Amino acid sequence: MDGGGRIPACVGVLKKSVMAAFLASALSGCIATQGDQSGIFARYGPVGVDSVGQPGKTAQRRTKVVHRVRKGETLYSISRKYRIERAALADYNDISKPYTIRLGQRVRIPDAAYSIQQGRKFYRNGEYGLAESHFRWAVEMQSKDPGAWIGLAASYDRLRRFDLASRAYDRAIKLAGRTPSLLNNLGYSYMLRGDYDMARKELLAAYKMDPENPVIRNNLKLLYSSWQNAKPGRRT
Repeated sequence: MDGGGRIPACVGVLKKSVMAAFLASALSGCIATQGDQSGIFARYGPVGVDSVGQPGKTAQRRTKVVHRVRKGETLYSISRKYRIERAALADYNDISKPYTIRLGQRVRIPDAAYSIQQGRKFYRNGEYGLAESHFRWAVEMQSKDPGAWIGLAASYDRLRRFDLASRAYDRAIKLAGRTPSLLNNLGYSYMLRGDYDMARKELLAAYKMDPENPVIRNNLKLLYSSWQNAKPGRRT
């Protein structure tokens, strides 16, 4: 970054072999807006995604789904049917261990807002598989909620299911537009994939729209530092 705080164009001129090695160690386990105490956080501050699955207006519209227990069903089989973690389903219905249910009992299925809340919690804890299952249920409940799609995309990134992440980002952009936060997340996704040209493109677009956003700036500094490390005479 130059003395005026501008991001130089050379951010995009990166040697992939050097940058890949740098990012492999730098980005492992890094989560934005979280008190990560790793070396990369200490050096740059929060990097990564700017927001994960904030519930939108559509998710806040409560959708009531109730399942009536049938013969032979257990809480586990019901949770499998709706692709929800049994513990989350039990918590939502105030059912304590050993999760006993009775024939004819009405089991409430978590709505989109609750699922997004749980997805955010699991994402912050680094439990990306659980985060993905909750965000996926949220988009099935409210397919037009951008927050659910953003959370799902970020979870897929962490699971390295970039093909599915791309679809989720596309859906989120169609619903919410190319917002700074969403472009930042997309740029970070490209960083994780090793596509640094696209990472630069999306991050610079996000920076142009919101130049004071610390996560966007830190992500760009991470790219710029990698470019500096690739300079002749500075390789290790």
